[in-house]
Amino acid sequence: MEQSRRIKFREDERSLLLRLLLQVASAREPEIAAVLSGRRSLGSLAPGQRIPALQATGVWFQLLTIADELLAMRARRELEQGAGVDEVPGSFASVIAQMAANGHSAQEAQAALNELYVGPTMTAHPTEAKRVTVLEIHRRIYRKLTELDQPRWAPRERDLLVADLESEIELLWMTGELRLERPTVEREIAWGLHFFREVIFEATPQLYAKLQGAFERHYPGEPIRIPSFMRYASWIGGDRDGNPNVTAAVTAHAMAEYRNTAIGWYLAQMQRLVSVLSASSNVIELPASFEPVLQTALDRSGQADEIAARNPDEPLRQFASALLARLDATRDGSTAAYPSAEAFRADLNALSSVLEAIGGRAVARRFVQPLLWQVGSFGFRTVSLDVRQNSTVVNRVLAELFALANPADPVAAGTPQWSARIRAALSQGEQLEIDAGRLSPEAGELLSTFSVIARHISGSDGDAVGAFVLSMTRSADDLLAVYLLAQYCGLSTAPSGGGTIRLRIVPLFETIADLQAAPGILDGLLGVSLVRRTVRDFGARQEIMLGYSDSNKDGGFLASNWELAKAQKRLAAVGRKHKVRISFFHGRGGSVSRGGAPTGRAIAAQP
Repeated sequence: MEQSRRIKFREDERSLLLRLLLQVASAREPEIAAVLSGRRSLGSLAPGQRIPALQATGVWFQLLTIADELLAMRARRELEQGAGVDEVPGSFASVIAQMAANGHSAQEAQAALNELYVGPTMTAHPTEAKRVTVLEIHRRIYRKLTELDQPRWAPRERDLLVADLESEIELLWMTGELRLERPTVEREIAWGLHFFREVIFEATPQLYAKLQGAFERHYPGEPIRIPSFMRYASWIGGDRDGNPNVTAAVTAHAMAEYRNTAIGWYLAQMQRLVSVLSASSNVIELPASFEPVLQTALDRSGQADEIAARNPDEPLRQFASALLARLDATRDGSTAAYPSAEAFRADLNALSSVLEAIGGRAVARRFVQPLLWQVGSFGFRTVSLDVRQNSTVVNRVLAELFALANPADPVAAGTPQWSARIRAALSQGEQLEIDAGRLSPEAGELLSTFSVIARHISGSDGDAVGAFVLSMTRSADDLLAVYLLAQYCGLSTAPSGGGTIRLRIVPLFETIADLQAAPGILDGLLGVSLVRRTVRDFGARQEIMLGYSDSNKDGGFLASNWELAKAQKRLAAVGRKHKVRISFFHGRGGSVSRGGAPTGRAIAAQP
């Protein structure tokens, strides 16, 4: 009886959305409503009504997708309630339960966690044309359906919720679904940040908490620490390969927006902490070791007297207020600013420790731990911005610089003289006096981009810059050209030679031929002493990006996957030869044709 009630409710859910959509459509376009209900065919409409009817059908498919997401979540909850959380396929609980059953120790688990790094990367792809406004309506509809899912509502309350749902569908009907003009890069940046504000900032510590809960169940009494292994990246505002609208100024704007978004989020969380940390020194006894920590925080805030006067006898609120003041200063760039996200995180750790010392472990876990995880994942940057450029552009710019430096002896890219020239310049730490007025616009733009990179790498969050991704990497010299341009633009740690480059430089192998040539290219690259020293500085790990979309278009789905599998094995072997670990950046995209799938299945399905 219970199972039949659930099935009927699921059917009612879809029919509710269809009924409300038909009500909205009937009030405006009765003929289109007849098509949606199946009473008329699309071909029976007047030609001018067919496109609107297709758009209305698209709205119905969107509503069905929203309902299916809710049904999938409900099915997952029912499985968890009936069989237990360990039986949910693909969940942390299921994986950790299997680890424990297989005899893996807590020490092994901690070692694996300490090495874990997951870097989802956002791109502005032309196939994503939905406006943020439409995405927000979809989200409100989903939330309204979850409210309706609760059994506690009286009939009157349920009717109000259904009316709210109808108003959202009405808004969706009236809202232009797609962008009719090409978005600016600034709008693309705002579009990407929408997902962080709405979902990712909150979901990330929830993910860590689920993993922590799984370890606590299956490794009871073992102090396993969950690090912030999720580190997000973005190409939005940094990917200039074929997009002339992504300039050095746009890249600088993107990093400023990403920084302000992260700090703005922390400000809101700290304001919440200030409001809830009401512990009174008349009730609790703080450890003596906390007094100098509090005084230091107050002194560094620049508002010590004001904070102490506003919150007398509330030392934890004073401490949180001091942190809030320093965050404000960090956003505004004033003297009380935090020098780094790690300094802010250290203060949060001090707050967590004192809460645990006075018996406030639950408070620390609820209010401070999520923020600690967030700062570990997002820093003062939200994302690490990757910069991508094509090897042909890099080589043209370097050839132009060589010609300006020595007009009498031009060197052509791809020749033995070209290779020798680059390698000699790198080994000698060569610097060029560059007259910006003599540069072509292309060269001036690329060198300005490197200057932006150098400035932000030296800032309060060096991880604000991710990797320099070189698309269409065809040789080791292509990559060495990037190293040399970085050296010319102030990214060398020892300008006279013998140093390293403060930038991760990542080859992108895209076509079948590139994948086949990749092991030889990597072997040649790691044979250069500057590169080896630089890779050691980045943890003896070389990142390599693999292009699923282009290799798929080049050779087809089967050939692409086969060559990707072979390339990864061979590249890993080259890494072992040079005592370098290889990290693969999988450019999978979203759809099946681009290699996308649920991530766990996609990884398990690798040949």
